[in-house]
Amino acid sequence: MLTRVYGVTFPNQKELDEYLLLLEEAIVKDPKNEDNLLLKGDALYAKTPDNASFAIKSYLAVLDINPKSPRGVVRVANIYRAAQNQELANQKYKEAKLIDSTYAPAYRANAELNMRFGKKKAAIDDWQKYLKLNNNLEARYLYTTALFNAKQYCEAITEVNYLNANN
Repeated sequence: MLTRVYGVTFPNQKELDEYLLLLEEAIVKDPKNEDNLLLKGDALYAKTPDNASFAIKSYLAVLDINPKSPRGVVRVANIYRAAQNQELANQKYKEAKLIDSTYAPAYRANAELNMRFGKKKAAIDDWQKYLKLNNNLEARYLYTTALFNAKQYCEAITEVNYLNANN
């Protein structure tokens, strides 16, 4: 069974263990490589989604190497979001946006968090910022869904028309 975490698809459990071993070797050879540590955290989260403590250690190792890594901060925020800790997740997403105001995933994740906790205006604001950075059809579809959920029907209709015109 494939597991998908943060846009990365992981293989079955046996292959996931082999993948983690390869990542460990890569980390030993290049301990300051953020990508390897992020992938390790993602793989650990895929392996034990009910216990994110292993994954978060890997994400925090990224922040030890580079405290200004928006990718590391967003991954930590995603763990808080999964744990239903809206306050800490929101704080981390804001931190990531302050570090790099052009890091689109921070806006998308913060918008999704705000929608989950009923903060529709804040969600719409984040979706609009996300669209400025990543204006593709999938992003517009998600934005349209947020507009509909926020009962901004006129704006949602405009977006639906745009989506229909672009197939």
